[in-house]
Amino acid sequence: MEGQDHPLHGVGWLRGWDVEASEADSAVLVHRHQADADWPWSYRAEQHVTLDESGLRVSLSVRNDSDRAMPAGLGFHPYFPAGEDTRLSFDAGSVWLADDAMLPTERTGATHFADWSRGTAWCGRR
Repeated sequence: MEGQDHPLHGVGWLRGWDVEASEADSAVLVHRHQADADWPWSYRAEQHVTLDESGLRVSLSVRNDSDRAMPAGLGFHPYFPAGEDTRLSFDAGSVWLADDAMLPTERTGATHFADWSRGTAWCGRR
């Protein structure tokens, strides 16, 4: 993609997603990609979104629909208002550190930046 030396974000964030199912408190979004010049593998990605009194849960999955191996990674880029009482928590075993070109260089423990398992204050972090 133009402007990126390493297109780590793929094409799913630029293309349409279909609502496959929706309820008052949940939705399933599906993105189907046919191999093209921007991403030479076909795949199906799904987002499962649920909202309840304990918070928002979102899960991502991807299935390679091509006949050859496909590199893939999934991640969230949440954009929510963050105030003084905003806390971020998630379960992870490790994180990757990146160089100036945004290429992963070192895998380290998930608590490298903070202990995310207990809900870490987020306001003002970069």
